[in-house]
Amino acid sequence: MIVSPPRINLRRAASYSHEKGPLSSTSSRFGFDHLIFASPPPSPGLPQLLPRKRKASHTPRPSRVIRTVIYLAGLVSVFYLLFISIWGDSPHARSVRDGLYIWPTEPGAIPRADDSGYDYEMVARSMLPGHPTPVIVSDKHGNPKWTVSIPPNSNFPLATDDYSSICAKCVEVANRVDALRGSSGGISSISIGGINKKSRKPKTAAERLYAHDSNFVDVHEAEEAGYLTGSVSIGTLFNQHSNDDGNIVGESSLLAGKPVCGRSLTFVLASSDAGLGRTLMLLWMAYAQAQTEGRGFFIDDTRWAYGRYAHIFAPPPPPDCRPPLRHEMLPCPRQARHLVMTLDTASQFFFADKSDAADGIAHDRTAHLFDLARKGYEALFHLNNEDAKHVTQRVKQLKAKTVLAKRGDDNSESSGNGKDEHGTIVGLHVRRGDRRPVEFQYRDSYVPLNLYADRAADEIAASAHKKKKNRVDAASSSSLMVLASDDPMVYESEEFAGAARAQEHIRLASKAAAEPQQPQPGAFRKFVDETFGWEGGFFAAMFWNLGGVSPPSPETKSTYAETVRIRSLVGRAYMMDLAVLAEASDSIVCAVSATGCRLLAVMMGRKAALDQGRWINIDGEYGWWAVDF
Repeated sequence: MIVSPPRINLRRAASYSHEKGPLSSTSSRFGFDHLIFASPPPSPGLPQLLPRKRKASHTPRPSRVIRTVIYLAGLVSVFYLLFISIWGDSPHARSVRDGLYIWPTEPGAIPRADDSGYDYEMVARSMLPGHPTPVIVSDKHGNPKWTVSIPPNSNFPLATDDYSSICAKCVEVANRVDALRGSSGGISSISIGGINKKSRKPKTAAERLYAHDSNFVDVHEAEEAGYLTGSVSIGTLFNQHSNDDGNIVGESSLLAGKPVCGRSLTFVLASSDAGLGRTLMLLWMAYAQAQTEGRGFFIDDTRWAYGRYAHIFAPPPPPDCRPPLRHEMLPCPRQARHLVMTLDTASQFFFADKSDAADGIAHDRTAHLFDLARKGYEALFHLNNEDAKHVTQRVKQLKAKTVLAKRGDDNSESSGNGKDEHGTIVGLHVRRGDRRPVEFQYRDSYVPLNLYADRAADEIAASAHKKKKNRVDAASSSSLMVLASDDPMVYESEEFAGAARAQEHIRLASKAAAEPQQPQPGAFRKFVDETFGWEGGFFAAMFWNLGGVSPPSPETKSTYAETVRIRSLVGRAYMMDLAVLAEASDSIVCAVSATGCRLLAVMMGRKAALDQGRWINIDGEYGWWAVDF
């Protein structure tokens, strides 16, 4: 029996439809397609054909951090400006600005039209300035106040220019505070980069000299109130008397168990003025003013051109208290508890209005300044022991030459049975050098020496006629001229041939008096410097070049000490000249243009010099004044 085959079904094998074939390798449906389309089994020894998918990181990128910070800063700035614009005038907003400090910078080149000084630009910062200057602060109620900030680490004393600059800025800052208080915005009217100016007319230094400013806060009170936060450190309190804190004359005797002065005045002798007369006049006046106001008085000679004060004068009378911290000594305003004065600031202190200091100065004002200088002279003008002994001996010698016997015998010596009478001693003070007369016809030269001699001779003759008639000739012959001059050649002039020197303890040698050294014979001669002498009187340039050394450095310290010693000798010679003339002379002839001449009037006293006319000026028809500007 034959069976027919089934119908052949033509269809694609499962292996071509990506179906898995049998496990048997001999099956016709088996192929190698699964090695291509299916994922290969993991093999630890072979690299992966496809990279693994990277996992997500939770750390932000740096660029995103920067963008976020910028967005936040911008948002905070917007809110801050909005807050200031809406609530800037509220007390709460002003209390936030308590840490704001405002101070003037350098002035502009154009002065004000009202001649009150330069217009200073004001800057606002959140920290105290690093230099001495007056600053404007805000109290707890938002009202503007002002004080003077001096960094405690600043060396004392400051430069003289710094003190003058602070005084000028004090007037400007006080005017700005008045303007802020008069405005509706108060201290909140300060804008970024400056301060809005007000139209109120500012006060001058003369108007503020004696006026009490209620807006000023002293340094000690400002520190307690937190206006000068962090200005005082523990190191400052322990090192307040270190080498960098100046040299107060006689300070070692002021620290022995004495309290700090409640009010004080410290006079700084450092100055660019080479002359000694102006320094003494203002020093005497400052002492008297301090005594009038109940202030302890101190003298600082740290950078005095004449060396140590004690090398020329005796220390001033010590007060019952000791000096305060150096950064509490302010040059302005006058109401400050602890004042510091220099030659420049003292002139502003006593003569704030310069229109009162010229020819039209009031009589009562002149008398007041004269009395101040006289009181200071009596307290401070005490030479050192060596010079004081020489002055006393010299005065006795000069008066001994003019002794007249009490009885009628002119040739007899002084008798011990009665009181001796003396002839007239006329002192002559001749100032040359860089000091020119104020009289018009002599302003480019000097007052002729014959005018001094003739006026002295007239004074001797007039004094002799006041005595008894039978003793006129004896009085004239026993009279004497005593000469003091800054020019050694004046002593050799014919006009003063019979005059005696005021003192011979320290003499300024002229070039002619110093004999040059004779050259040694031989082929090789040693170089000898040209003879140096004090020619033509006192010149500032010659004084500053004594020794040829500028302020000391580590290399020139010893040489500078010798220079200061020579300058001190010059100062001692001038002071002994004035002391002998003031104590020995019955009358004094001098030129009022010289400060030494005006000092002699103070040393003689008001009654003798001004009331009795024994102080004689031959430089024009001018009276006494204190100092020159």
